[in-house]
Amino acid sequence: MTRSARGRAAVRWAAALLAALALAGCGERTVQPIATVPATWIRQSPASADSLGALVGVWGSASSDVFAVGQRGTLVHYDFTRWTRQASPTPLDLAAVHGVSGSEVWAVGNQGVILRFDGSRWRQQPSPTGADLRAVRAVSGSLAFAAGKGGIVLRYDGTGWAAQATPTTLTLYGLWASGPGDVIAVGDSGVVLRYDGSGWSAVSQPVKHRLFAVWGASAGDVFAVGDSGTVLHWDGSSWSPQPSGVGIALYSVWGASASDVFAVGAGNVVLHYDGSGWSTQPCGAGTFLRGVWGTAANDVFAVGSNGIVLHFTGTTWDLQTGRFTSTLFGLWGSSATELFAVGACGSRLRGAGATSKTVSWTLDVTGLARDFHAVWGAGTGAVWAVGEGGMVAMSNGLSWAYANSGTTQDLFGVWGASSSDVWAVGAAGTTQRYTGAWTTVPPVTSRTLRAVWGSASNDVYAVGDSGTVLRFDGSQWSPETVPTTRTLRGVWVSGGGTVFAVGDTGTVIVKSAGSWTTESVGTDAQLEAVWGNSASEVFVAGDRGVILLRGASTWTRLTTGTAGHLRALTGFGPTEVFAAGDGGLILHYEP
Repeated sequence: MTRSARGRAAVRWAAALLAALALAGCGERTVQPIATVPATWIRQSPASADSLGALVGVWGSASSDVFAVGQRGTLVHYDFTRWTRQASPTPLDLAAVHGVSGSEVWAVGNQGVILRFDGSRWRQQPSPTGADLRAVRAVSGSLAFAAGKGGIVLRYDGTGWAAQATPTTLTLYGLWASGPGDVIAVGDSGVVLRYDGSGWSAVSQPVKHRLFAVWGASAGDVFAVGDSGTVLHWDGSSWSPQPSGVGIALYSVWGASASDVFAVGAGNVVLHYDGSGWSTQPCGAGTFLRGVWGTAANDVFAVGSNGIVLHFTGTTWDLQTGRFTSTLFGLWGSSATELFAVGACGSRLRGAGATSKTVSWTLDVTGLARDFHAVWGAGTGAVWAVGEGGMVAMSNGLSWAYANSGTTQDLFGVWGASSSDVWAVGAAGTTQRYTGAWTTVPPVTSRTLRAVWGSASNDVYAVGDSGTVLRFDGSQWSPETVPTTRTLRGVWVSGGGTVFAVGDTGTVIVKSAGSWTTESVGTDAQLEAVWGNSASEVFVAGDRGVILLRGASTWTRLTTGTAGHLRALTGFGPTEVFAAGDGGLILHYEP
């Protein structure tokens, strides 16, 4: 028996047993699931796999000549077309990269390793230390500095590297130089050292947080960043703190000018300084960012965990390579060549393949200021995505365009009877309708609506907080009486008029023959999404990796291989079902 046949047989066996138990009981048609079915859900990566490893440093001589370094001796290069690995002479972790030209580039890392790129290959250089090196700064072809553990500072004079005396034993993480007689190093416990061309001395500053990086627009305009969102500014005479608005570690800083500075760090953080203050920029990476560098304000690169490389074009941060790990909130598809996913930081992905098993996902855009929460389409040429602050975008199959939704309320659900009759629902009972333009339909509730679905233009359901269920009959929305007060997060309507709504603590309610009943599904997981091929084949997804399958009258739990939070479902056939959720996870059902 094949794996597919075994999976279908297990579903039939569990369904038959559950039905028998139900009949043996008190006549209820809903029972608790008693079996976990070994159906198979296969992961589909929504972006290139984690082939580069964690990247921690980036520098380039031009937009078409960018270098990044990372764990296990990783060396990669960007030529304005693609990122490719370079042969590395070391397996040791690399921490920093800097140079003066494309043929004079230095990289340093653990155990004092020093590498030099001469324009054709990387070679390991003699090092006078076995201490881990965390920073490197090239001033000219005959002058460079490296720094690291135990306060070590090395100086390159054009022929070799030699250690210099410093007034600290604290680890140094960052270096910057305005010239051969003005070099700054920063590190643990807020240590700041300055080199004047003859020796190193300590410089006082007002914080004791660890400092990871330093960059300056000039000798009198320097920024340092570090733990707990620390940002310091040097004005030529003293260091002073600047409010960053975040409390997490900032690992790298670079600027196009004194009034156009970027800092990146833990928790997917990108900060921007405009000359008057720091603000957060969304980037959609979903991971730690360790390094930042650019050629101009509209040409900035950031690197980090999972082989992430982001590129800022002046308006958005785009994922160039690495594993996409942002949360996905919405899915919709009508065929293997027509699949869409949306999520955090305005992420929009497109899936296509010869079959559902071979779908490849590509990132259309990310790095917006707001999240997309849901997506639905009438076809490739009319796909709608909705999200925070009333954000609405429509794809014509070639590109996305933003539309005026008529509201600034957060939108959580979207569905349409056709490309010219689309509903979006959201916070404070918001109901927006598109019939050539978006208009506001007066709300009948103040509660947040989290999902919308229908079977026709006169049979539409919206669900939300505190057990709210509304139905649109073609002329008006009216509340429905339902057997729950728990938040409902997903709704789906079969062609035959059966309605399924799901929500918190394992809540599933079903409307059949005009009345709502509760169905017990054997889990207290937060259920986020519901979708079906028919009223006798309905899928439900939620947190802890839960996916449930309902047959004619019984529920079974499917093995997913994940404990992650699943937030969306879509499909277009019995085995053409997809789920998505946190960490950029996309699953395909292969029973």
